[in-house]
Amino acid sequence: FGGTQINSFSELNYNLNKERHNLNIGANLYTDQFKEREFITPNLRNQYYTTFGGYVNHLWDVHEKFALETGFRTDYVMANSAYGKSKGEAFYLPRISALYKVVKSFSIRAGGGMGYRMPTIFNEESEPYGYDGIDAIDFESVTAERSYNGNIDFKFQSTFDTENILLSFNQMFFYNVIDNPVLLYQNGGLLTYQNSSGQVQSRGFESQIKLTFWKFTWFLGYTYTDAYLALAGNEFGLTLTPIHSIKGDLLFVEDNKWRIGWDYELKSEQLLSTGQLTP
Repeated sequence: FGGTQINSFSELNYNLNKERHNLNIGANLYTDQFKEREFITPNLRNQYYTTFGGYVNHLWDVHEKFALETGFRTDYVMANSAYGKSKGEAFYLPRISALYKVVKSFSIRAGGGMGYRMPTIFNEESEPYGYDGIDAIDFESVTAERSYNGNIDFKFQSTFDTENILLSFNQMFFYNVIDNPVLLYQNGGLLTYQNSSGQVQSRGFESQIKLTFWKFTWFLGYTYTDAYLALAGNEFGLTLTPIHSIKGDLLFVEDNKWRIGWDYELKSEQLLSTGQLTP
């Protein structure tokens, strides 16, 4: 398996800064072309994307304790492969985020928005197979995923009126829904990407703590993820998606000279496509 991929990205942007307002307006053009080299596979997985986009983003410092960011983006995407060409899909993507500083050391942030992902053979589902047996995408019948999400997080940070200590703690909760998910299905001797009639839902939280004392820094993060495919009244677990994940590091830093660290990571068991669970 091999090929040549050529991408291009062009953007025109205008930014307006005022005392309490920042307005950003822009337009862009993105292209992505992949041509597979023919080895022994007559059915080449060539795929081409062209995306026209426009956006506006507004950051408003309403008060010294409150900031509001709103944005709207629209994309128009055309895609084609050896199997078929899409008629073109339009996406309208609003988002909003609000930050409230309760006191100097404590703040709350909440937000939400919409997104999308075009079907492509280059993703985490294809990688374990080395792209062997993965069929080209039929863009006449397979359309993009669309997502809706919301999150809220709480942040505490303090030096405790010292020069050698800095403690920060962040607690975030999230919820995400994917409509029209593109999943990999067995179709004869090939694996093909198709839209599912179900919904992929994920919810959970992430906790992070970081403590710096003198030249030592300790970081610990924990993520809980409940993710599944909701289909016909049933819930199916997602492959390679651990429920529990822990990561962190311990660092000693001699400024402008050297540093030494110890990283650690632990993931809970994960579901494989065979139905087995990993250690």
